[in-house]
Amino acid sequence: MHEGVHVLDRASKLLQILADDDREVPAVPAGLIGAAVGLRHARTGDTLVLASDADPSVLPGLDLPAPVFTAALEVDSPSQQRQLEGALDILLRQDPSLHLTENEDTGQMLLSGMGELHLEVTAERLRREHGLDDLRLGRMRVAFRERVVKAGTAIVETDMGSADAMTKRIGRIGVTVRPYVGVGALSGAVSIVGCDADVPIKVQLAMPGVGGEAGPSGSKEIPRRTQEAIRRVLEQSAGRGPKCGAPVLGLEVELNLEECCLPDPSDAVVARAATGLAVRKALQEAGTALMEPWMRLEAVVPDASVGGILSDLSANRSARIGDVGPAEGRVGRSTIQAKVPLRAMVGYSTYLRSRTAGDGTFSMALD
Repeated sequence: MHEGVHVLDRASKLLQILADDDREVPAVPAGLIGAAVGLRHARTGDTLVLASDADPSVLPGLDLPAPVFTAALEVDSPSQQRQLEGALDILLRQDPSLHLTENEDTGQMLLSGMGELHLEVTAERLRREHGLDDLRLGRMRVAFRERVVKAGTAIVETDMGSADAMTKRIGRIGVTVRPYVGVGALSGAVSIVGCDADVPIKVQLAMPGVGGEAGPSGSKEIPRRTQEAIRRVLEQSAGRGPKCGAPVLGLEVELNLEECCLPDPSDAVVARAATGLAVRKALQEAGTALMEPWMRLEAVVPDASVGGILSDLSANRSARIGDVGPAEGRVGRSTIQAKVPLRAMVGYSTYLRSRTAGDGTFSMALD
């Protein structure tokens, strides 16, 4: 069970884990570590209960932050591509902090994780455990976000020819975008105004006018299918910002009903195309600012290396140094705490190993 979803799954056998060995058992008692073989739907963080349990107790699961590093996964052949997809399906079930997406423009598979080392370890597991020796991990990319800096309005007309090429399907949609400052403004959700799911959308009905041009002729409620298409486009509008194609956070989108005019209220294609163009144009008019993730850094290094590490963090990585003191329980080691932009930390694990002769470690968490 996960996120309130009940899925029927069946284990073929249970194993009791004994170091690097295991043996089949009829049950795993409380307090012992076991393994269930044959589960097809369960993943890390799920709670397994009896199918006959009418009121199961479900554990809260895992509360994971959003991934901050992204890299492209590439293989050489279609057969390896299928093998990679199957291997990733297994790893994503085991590690829910990994996210897999596909670049719409290039078709690349993009793997996102909690850090540079996280993605490198995942790539090595794909090579070693799943036989993908030729797997290549692309350059690490930081997960930037965008945010609108002011309000922007756009009114867009689409001119789509009909099937008989004799008439025009002219649709007009007006939208306004503005910064959203309510609860959850940085969660990625889009606040939609003027397009309430419980209130039917009424738009002007475009009728052929003089000279073949479309003109408004009364108001008509549009069918639910077209309403859902409009709402879906509005919700998806924050997926790619105008500055670098990053998701837009803290966005409020308003549908300007008085500016909406459709040739046929049931024409979802025209409504969807016009809405998407209008939102993109409104975002360009409003302008966006680039937002980057800042991390809480904790590094444990030999005392002799503290000065050089601090100098590098301040001068080369724009870090804000916090506390520096003895590492708890470790003689001759110091702990450095700082806040640093993630873009400056690409390749830091290699730098720290070389600077401390392999004796320094660090961890990061999104700040």
